[in-house]
Amino acid sequence: MAAEPVRAAEIARRHAPSSPFRSLADLKGRKVAHTSQSSNSGNLAPRVLSPPQGLVPDQDYRPLMSGGHDKSILGVSRGDYEMGAVADDVLERMANRGTVRREEFRTIYTSDVFPTNGYVHAHDLRPALSARIRACFFNYAFSEKEKREFNGEDRYVPVNYRDQWAVVREVAEKSGVPFNRRNYEAESKREAEAQARRQQQQQQQAPSATPAPAAKP
Repeated sequence: MAAEPVRAAEIARRHAPSSPFRSLADLKGRKVAHTSQSSNSGNLAPRVLSPPQGLVPDQDYRPLMSGGHDKSILGVSRGDYEMGAVADDVLERMANRGTVRREEFRTIYTSDVFPTNGYVHAHDLRPALSARIRACFFNYAFSEKEKREFNGEDRYVPVNYRDQWAVVREVAEKSGVPFNRRNYEAESKREAEAQARRQQQQQQQAPSATPAPAAKP
């Protein structure tokens, strides 16, 4: 169950004199922003989805890591980058809030929909319970605040892993990190080790207790 459709988008400045870009192939040798190494729509997706469109990262351009989708969008707006690979919902929210003007940007390419967060339940629930859970979500109407946050979407919609996650799986598999148990366990191990290191650093930085002075006889 998901609330909002999101696509990986390649955007360029619409009105810049030096930015007459109409296709991804026009960006060869240009300044192109990715967001961060671990980002799906901001880095992995363009590495997989751009080459069939005529633009190969690390070959036709050197990706410049901006540090975030909002930073890529602002960088394109300022002219720091000639194109940015971003999640289109971030661009729409920034435009809705007045941070940028949507007409500043030209969308050169959009992917199929990437599901964002979703709600799932175990496959072996009793049918009656499964139906009640689904009805609870699908009958829920978003508040006006939620509608604004989700770019006008007003309710949850049913999705399934086979169909709606196909493009996500394609990007993961072609990036060398397919969704399988081995990678899941490796990522879980990395997260546990990182958490242990953070806890150790916090303990080392914590001030040691000063013993209370002994009372005089």
